[in-house]
Amino acid sequence: MIILGKKIKKIRKQQKLTQKELSQGICTQVTISKIENYDKLPNLIILNNICKRLGIPINEVCIENSNDHSNYVFFQSLEEFCDNQQYLKAHQFIEKHNPKVKSFTSLETKYYNYFLGLTQLYVFKSLEDSLYYFNLVLLMENPTAKIDFVDVLTTNAIGVAYQLQKDSVKALTYFEKSIKQLQKFDQVDAIPYQQLIHLYLNTTEFFNSNQQYTKTFKLYKHAQKIIQKQNLTKRVDELYYEMGNTFFAINDSKQANKNYLLALATAYLNGNETLLTKIKSKLIASPFNQVLALFEEDI
Repeated sequence: MIILGKKIKKIRKQQKLTQKELSQGICTQVTISKIENYDKLPNLIILNNICKRLGIPINEVCIENSNDHSNYVFFQSLEEFCDNQQYLKAHQFIEKHNPKVKSFTSLETKYYNYFLGLTQLYVFKSLEDSLYYFNLVLLMENPTAKIDFVDVLTTNAIGVAYQLQKDSVKALTYFEKSIKQLQKFDQVDAIPYQQLIHLYLNTTEFFNSNQQYTKTFKLYKHAQKIIQKQNLTKRVDELYYEMGNTFFAINDSKQANKNYLLALATAYLNGNETLLTKIKSKLIASPFNQVLALFEEDI
């Protein structure tokens, strides 16, 4: 797939959008610049979101070569299932479509194995099979010698796999490695922000469960900057809820209740009924229990 950077630039200017405005919540401004000036193709997730914001179909700014456009549609659907933690649907989707792996680009192959690893982990609860697919991702070399964001996601997912197996030592190794990879990745390429929040959540939940609160707070600060800058709401309610749990664990009830209230408001906006119920149990005995009445119809 060849991207037409000049055409994207033309459409962006027609819509009177700056590079910063186009990139908001999707990637970095640098990535937009690379697309427009060097025809540099980002991952499919970023490209899809850019086209959505511009209100154009992807084939309007791309020329298909050996890569079938159906691959793009396949990965778009698969990524949406996994982002919404619908791993069984993702597995069923893969089984139904039985994709031609030989038609995948190297990056698509990485994502495919990553998604297979997730379905093995969450649907079949198989540590061995999930690690098999995750390791296939990490063993693939990037010809540019740079790490892809899917490498960071995969390393983090291996941490989750070991956490579910209650192997905290190995889990810690991979969670910390993924954060170090993330710091390097931030300097060289774009970050899919929604998946970045997912990565932060996985890691902070682990640190919380192991009472490593200093590390948790450090990650919260990074995540909050992204939330404030990009105006994200998806899964932000869960982030505030986990932050409340952290303050509660160290007996700071004031800050705990503050974050539970933030989680409550955001969960209400997101329609997250499951989390609303959890938050109610946290606030029912607090000085803020009267606030619950405002949300009573939704809890």
